[in-house]
This record gives sequence, C-alpha cells and structure tokens, in this order.
Amino acid sequence: MHKNNLAKELFLYSSVIQTLPNFRQSIGRHYDLMLSMCNTHPLFYKTMFKDTRFNIAITILCFYFTRKDPTLSDVKSYCVNHGLGSHNSLESLMFFLRVGGRLNVRKSEKDKRILLFNPTEKGLDETRRYLANSLAIFSRSPTGLSIKKRSP
Repeated sequence: MHKNNLAKELFLYSSVIQTLPNFRQSIGRHYDLMLSMCNTHPLFYKTMFKDTRFNIAITILCFYFTRKDPTLSDVKSYCVNHGLGSHNSLESLMFFLRVGGRLNVRKSEKDKRILLFNPTEKGLDETRRYLANSLAIFSRSPTGLSIKKRSP
C-alpha cells in the first residue's frame, strides 16, 4: 500500500471511530488509566515518553522476544539506522533502564566484548501494565471499534 493511500485510509478510519457512541468516554478512561500509571513513577514515564525513547524501548523488547541472544549493539545499530537516536542518546537511555532496574546486561560467555541483555521482571511488569491500560478501553469500546489483524 502506498504511503498516501495508507494515510488517507487511517484518516477515514479515525473519522468513523470518532462518531461511535461512547468514544469520548473511552478516551477519558484511557487518559485516566495512563495518568494513574504515570503517577506511580513520574520521572521514569516523563523520560520514557519524550522524543523516540518509547519507540526505542519497544525495539529493545522486540529484539529480546524475537532473537536468540540479542545484543545491545544490534539494538543500537538498528535504532541509529532508523533514526531513533544517536549512539550517545541510546547509551544514555539503556543506562537509565539499567539503573532503574528495568534492564539486565551481561557479557557473552563466548566473547566478553559482546553485551547481551534481557528485561527484568520489573520492566516486564511495567510493560504488561502499560499494555493492559492501553487495551482496557477496547473491552468497553463502542460497537464497531475493535483490534483486528488486517490482511496485507
């Protein structure tokens, strides 16, 4: 699908969604859920939702769940190549996640120069909570609003 067609289709779909009953209430509920979550660790969420940091965190999780022995250098290369940040900003964010107890880093047994990573239980719990809050509105969403897989 071409970029212009996709943008047009998304705009039309959003116009339909906005006309559904309880749309405003669903948005309000989503706001309340996200605000309550963000109030638990304000500095963390303020930092994570700036610029592309949230996308970087999602990339870290994607690499972890889709690759055997994911490395920090693989994530950094991917993020830099896709314009999500510089090496320095990525290094800072990963250090922030490590210090905050959300990311574990260890040296590879095969090559001590390679850094492997995994999210901690704390990081995974926060991710689950974020996803649950983000998707909670769909259980009470207006008729016609649903998450569905689209064919290519």
